Amino acid sequence: MMIIGQFIPGQSWLHCLHPKGKLIFVFIYTFLLFWMQDLTAYAVLAIVPIVGYLASGVSIQQVYRSVRPVFLLAIILFLLHLLLTKGGRVVWETSIYTLYSAGLEQGTKVVVRLLLLVLTASLLTLTTSTLALTDAFSGLLKPLERVGVPINSFAMMMSIALRFIPVIGEEMQRIRQAQMIRGASLQYGTLRHRLRSLQSMLIPIFLSIFRRADELAFAMEAKCYNSEHPRTQWRRQSFTQLDLWFAILTSLLILSLCLMRWWH
Repeated sequence: MMIIGQFIPGQSWLHCLHPKGKLIFVFIYTFLLFWMQDLTAYAVLAIVPIVGYLASGVSIQQVYRSVRPVFLLAIILFLLHLLLTKGGRVVWETSIYTLYSAGLEQGTKVVVRLLLLVLTASLLTLTTSTLALTDAFSGLLKPLERVGVPINSFAMMMSIALRFIPVIGEEMQRIRQAQMIRGASLQYGTLRHRLRSLQSMLIPIFLSIFRRADELAFAMEAKCYNSEHPRTQWRRQSFTQLDLWFAILTSLLILSLCLMRWWH
């Protein structure tokens, strides 16, 4: 079962932070991940998801499920850098292949960036409800309404996308189990047999997605939804002293990483 996009209710200090502050922090964290080029800086950035998951009370199994979908992509990116990136000293050499230190270093950096990004994004959705996250997103982009950007439409699309991620994940597991009972398998057999098994899974998944999208569209039309009308909020969350301390710690993190970049 996929965990990205799911919300786990809790009473930790991470759950109590303002959604806008958490969303801004994720944007800053993403920028820092791609701006820093030193593995020492990545070690400092890794402290953030570690402390966050410990504070939120999320189990190790849930942390593993949050990064499991990107394991294959991380392995492919790492191998591509090993094969294609050249430079630095020679680590290992044969008659048909030469492994350079630059490829090993760049591959490690890409994998670390990807895993830290997924862990932090998953932590955001685990500790913030979809409604609160959507309101925070629309609130941050509110000034763009003056130039004609449909903020409410973007916020609704974001909310629907986040809600559909775990739904589609559960649908994929259900269809996969049903196809396995019928004899389809993606782990055994020839490549042609595996592709046929994959086709037997993809078609029902797409049909299920389109069916759910139609049902959602009919439901929104029945409720007379109009994205041009201003949205109201049942609960308005205000910034507290906890958010102030969180902003101070974020500023210290940015300052320390900037000093590390300047020092190197």
